[in-house]
Amino acid sequence: MCVQASLSGHLVRELLKSIEGRGPGIEVHVTLQIEPPPAASRLVVDVDARFLDLPRGPRVDLRRSPVLRALLLALVSARMQSPGRSCSRATLIEACWPGSRAARSSMSNRLRVAISTLRRLGLREVLRRSVDGWWLDPEVGCDLVTLG
Repeated sequence: MCVQASLSGHLVRELLKSIEGRGPGIEVHVTLQIEPPPAASRLVVDVDARFLDLPRGPRVDLRRSPVLRALLLALVSARMQSPGRSCSRATLIEACWPGSRAARSSMSNRLRVAISTLRRLGLREVLRRSVDGWWLDPEVGCDLVTLG
């Protein structure tokens, strides 16, 4: 008998346990195939953040939004330097509005609106949040390329 199936590691262990000790004449062959994530699970960002190709969606044009471009570049830069590490509110505010002297609450609100906009444009599944700040999910590939 030959059975071919996709099994998780847990299911493979359970299968092997159930076969173990059943006596002579039982032969088990296991083939493991590891596949890379599909190309669609990558975030592709233009070097100037003018365009963004989403993991599961269309190309997003950010040419008319310098704040969103600066925010995205700060997040991508942090993702490439230290995957999984968050960018603080202060770091992102400085990246988007360098040298601004507006009230802290006003700047925090502007940042929340910009983050919300990126999520609405398609980064909802990629953009993560903690009390320390925001980051791009390290499980999703991220490429900085020249898009036209």
